[in-house]
This record gives sequence, C-alpha cells and structure tokens, in this order.
Amino acid sequence: MKQGQGFFYSVLRAFKWYGQILALVGGHLPMGGIFSPGPLLAQQIRLGTQQKLDYSLDSLYRGTVFSYEVAIQAQKIPFSLDFNQAIFRLASHWKASHFQFPVFFRGTQFEGQAQFAGAQFEKEVVLSRACFRQSSDFAQTSWQGESSFWLARFEGLVSFQNAHFQAPALFGGVHFANTAIFSQIHFDSAAFFSGSNFQKQAVFEEAHFAGEADFTECRFAEAAIFSRAHFRKTAQWQGSTFGLCLDLRGAVFEESAWLDGIVLPDTLRLDNLEIHGQGLFLEDAILPSHRPACFLFLENAPLDKLYLDFSKFTLCFSAQMSSAQKVHLLKQILQKLDPALAPEAVRHLQNTLLEIETNPVR
Repeated sequence: MKQGQGFFYSVLRAFKWYGQILALVGGHLPMGGIFSPGPLLAQQIRLGTQQKLDYSLDSLYRGTVFSYEVAIQAQKIPFSLDFNQAIFRLASHWKASHFQFPVFFRGTQFEGQAQFAGAQFEKEVVLSRACFRQSSDFAQTSWQGESSFWLARFEGLVSFQNAHFQAPALFGGVHFANTAIFSQIHFDSAAFFSGSNFQKQAVFEEAHFAGEADFTECRFAEAAIFSRAHFRKTAQWQGSTFGLCLDLRGAVFEESAWLDGIVLPDTLRLDNLEIHGQGLFLEDAILPSHRPACFLFLENAPLDKLYLDFSKFTLCFSAQMSSAQKVHLLKQILQKLDPALAPEAVRHLQNTLLEIETNPVR
C-alpha cells in the first residue's frame, strides 16, 4: 500500500473508531452526527491506485452533518460513498474527482454550493430527493452508470452544461426553482424529465438526445429553450404546460415529436425546424383563457409535417422576411388546410394574407 493510501485509510479507521467510542458514551459519530474537525482539504487526501480493495472501509456517513467546508477535488476514489440523508452546511467541492464505485446522496441536503464540475462517475449515482439550497455545478461531468435525481430540488442555479450521460438519466419530478442549464449536454440513453417543474429558464440549447426524451407533464414557467437540439429517438412533451416561450428553432427530430395536449406558451418558435420522422404533433393543444392566441414563427419549417390547429395561433414573421416571402408561406399553409375541417383557421389566415397583400412591406 502506498504512503498516501496508508494515510487516507488510517484517517478512515480513526473516523470509524471515533464514532464507535462516542456512540458508547452518548456522543456523536460521523454517521448520524455532527462532524467538524476542521476543513477537509484535498491536499490532505492522496489516493493512489489500488489492486485489492478493502470493502470494509467503504465510506458510510448516512445522516452525518458536515459543519465545515468539504473539499475532495481531483481525486480517484476507489470505493463506494454513502452520504444518504447527510447535511453539508457549507460548500462542498468534488471537482474533477473520479468515483469508481456507486455513490449515494439520497435525501442529502446541500446547504452551501455544490461543485461537481468535471467529476467522473463510473457506476450508479443516486441523488433522489436531494436538495441543493444554493447553486450547483455539474458541468462537464461524465456519468457511466445510471443516475437518479428523482424528486430532487435545485433552489439555486444549476448547470449540467457539456455533461455526458452514457446510461439512463432519471430527472422525474425534479423541482428547478432557478435557471437550469443543460446546453450541449449528451444523453446516450434515455432521458426522463417527466413531471419536472422548471420555475425559471430551462436551457437545452444544442443538447443531444440519442435515446428517448421524455418531458411529459412538465411545467415550464418561463422559456423552454431547445434550439438546435438533436433528438435521435421520439421526443415527448404531452400534457406539459408552457409559459413564456417554447423555442425549437433549428431543432432536429430524427423521429416524431409529440406535443399533443400541451398548454400553449406565449410564443412558439418552429423556424428552421428539421423533422425526418412522421411529424410534429400539436393536436388538442390548449390555449389558456388569458391568452388570445399563441405567437407562432414558421419560417423554413416543414409545413407538411406539422399537425396543429392554426386558429389558436397568430402567425409571426421575422424582420428579414419580405412581403413576397410572407405571402408564399401563407399560401403554403392554406393549401395544407381543408376549409371544411378548419374553417376558423382558414378564415384567420386569409385575413392575414389579405392584410399583407394590401399593405406590402418591401
């Protein structure tokens, strides 16, 4: 065993013996107690490679209250970590660490900032019902095993920018109270966000979904940004509620996109959309009573693969479009519609067409 390892494991043994002794005299152990011997700094822990793991030394700190700032950065951790129900009173730093075994933060409270940027997780990671009171950074993290964030709460800004999930990522029922950044993220397997609540901006710009993308029954209070996102499998938003904007500009759908039954936002951006599957289905969309219509942008969209009720939308045009381009787009839409089946939509579009032809803008 290397010198650095000897020091680290002696510290672990000391923690465990210390806990057992205090438990006998009515004190607090690391597991289930308050543990504050001073800052735990990265330079105090030096983990080398290990051929034979001592599983008896797997780190178990369930329910522990860490009243100091924890810093375990750029370390290779060759055993499982169990911090279920633990509380981190101050900031915790795990940047660029390499977790080689399962990690458990079920029900854990992060009261300070949580910094995981650049961390690698080889096995299962459980953060179900975890609560992040301040900002949390998971940018450029790598997740090789299944990751679970079921019913977690992020009260501060959270970033998963450029993260890479190689196994299913479970974000069902998560509450995002602040901006949630998932831009340029890669999901190699299924991504489940069903029932999640986004109180601020949800940013999935240039996100890559290689597996199923499930956003059913979600609530997006502000902008939901999926511009230039790439969906290789079915994408679903059925039953979701949108507030300010749903931005799908330049998004690519290899299969179908299902948005039937959604509550429409103020603005829907479908310009420059690409659909290689059956289509984008917006049938039975709900227009809130306080919203007279949803502003719709359709420039360069594949009209033959859009299924929606145009009577619920006010068609909008970019400043770069000429009157001739606007007229051409409106005529394309009218050719697609059957006046007998969609009389209100046809009447609305004909009036818009008449207005543009009467007052052309060059």
